[in-house]
Amino acid sequence: MGRRPRHRGDTSIPDAELDVLDAAADGWGERLYGDGICSGPLEVGADEPRPVRVLARFGRDAR
Repeated sequence: MGRRPRHRGDTSIPDAELDVLDAAADGWGERLYGDGICSGPLEVGADEPRPVRVLARFGRDAR
């Protein structure tokens, strides 16, 4: 089964996937931001939806 494509501003990532992403970011620690891996984390407000906050950890702006 295919997933529907996601696009900028799409905050429909299921909680289970967000849990996996959060755990992965925790596991990588600062190495996540090494050369060629991810951009540094973005600052987003604590009031942003969880998908926006999680993706910001990977240097992605989902707002």
